[in-house]
Order: sequence, then structure tokens, then C-alpha cells
Amino acid sequence: DIRLPCGAKVVRFDPHGKRMSAIAVPVPHVTSCAFGGPNLDRLYITSASVGLTAAEKAQAPLSGAVFACTPGVKGLPAFAYAG
Repeated sequence: DIRLPCGAKVVRFDPHGKRMSAIAVPVPHVTSCAFGGPNLDRLYITSASVGLTAAEKAQAPLSGAVFACTPGVKGLPAFAYAG
């Protein structure tokens, strides 16, 4: 999964760069995402409110929140670094 800076969505691409799906998020600035949950099937999406004007915050009051969804795909387990 790839986040788009200053975008209100998270987009999934296949290994060849073909866009597979997108998840809309009700904020102007998505900052990161990570899979979690016992089966790695929950996607957690973080957002930012820093730099927004008062008017922008009023239009997107959930800015700065963390969102969770089940996108229909699973993440991979974390790699344990030994070094």
C-alpha cells in the first residue's frame, strides 16, 4: 500500500504498478498506514492536522485521527532485524 502525500486516500498497487483499489479517508492529509490485528487484516491509517487553517480543520474535523478498516487483503508479518 502507498499513501499519497496531501491526499485523502490510501491506494493499493500491484507489483507492476497497476492500481488495484483505493480507500477514501475523510481528511486532507494521510500520513501513514500499517496492517495490524491478530490476522494482519486490519489497516490502520494515520492522519495529520498540523498546518491546517482553522477553516480547513472545520471542514475536516477528524484530521489528526487514526482510522481502521478491513480492506480485504492481509499485511505481512514484521521482519525481525537481528543486527
